[in-house]
Amino acid sequence: MKPMRFAVGALRLWIGLTIVSMTVCVVLVITLFNMAPRIQILPQMFTKDVMSANQFLEATAINPMVPIKERKLIDEMFVRFYVENRYFYVPDIPELSYRYGGRGPIARLSAPPVYARFVKSKGNYLENVQNNKGTVSVDIWRVAPWRGSNNLYSVDFDVYRFEDGRQAYAGTKRATIKIGHNPRFIGWRQDFANPYGFFVMSYDETSLKKR
Repeated sequence: MKPMRFAVGALRLWIGLTIVSMTVCVVLVITLFNMAPRIQILPQMFTKDVMSANQFLEATAINPMVPIKERKLIDEMFVRFYVENRYFYVPDIPELSYRYGGRGPIARLSAPPVYARFVKSKGNYLENVQNNKGTVSVDIWRVAPWRGSNNLYSVDFDVYRFEDGRQAYAGTKRATIKIGHNPRFIGWRQDFANPYGFFVMSYDETSLKKR
């Protein structure tokens, strides 16, 4: 009888330890789940031509009154997009006419004086396409809001030129960008490409030493 009692006691002990271990594991999993960062999905929309949207859209409903944290992420996305388009260059007249023209992303995201200075800095870019067959791109490696400011960003990036099968470093820049939000464009009423009313109020740029 004693061996039988010992076996039953040992079985009960192991069952108890198993239950305690499973409880601890469940508690740890729940704790880690609540402590870990959660994925946040921001509403976006996609069109064949995002700057004209001459088609039906399938999109998640956009609420312009998004929380501050999400709004900062959206602003940073627009800031990156804006800098990339200012420096974007391919020797293609239709593409440049769209990118730099009055209905393109730079014009749509710039205050009129900012866009006027941008176009002036490009000169006769359509005429110069024949003489400039390379391409230009940027590598943005830092985007940060100025301390104590919600509408002033500092953007650091490298510029690269690709021509004759070779890529060449063309300098490091820092752009200081002041942004705003035009209530007239918020939501779906006016501008499908810019439903948050984002626009650049001022744009200044300086050269930096190579990283």
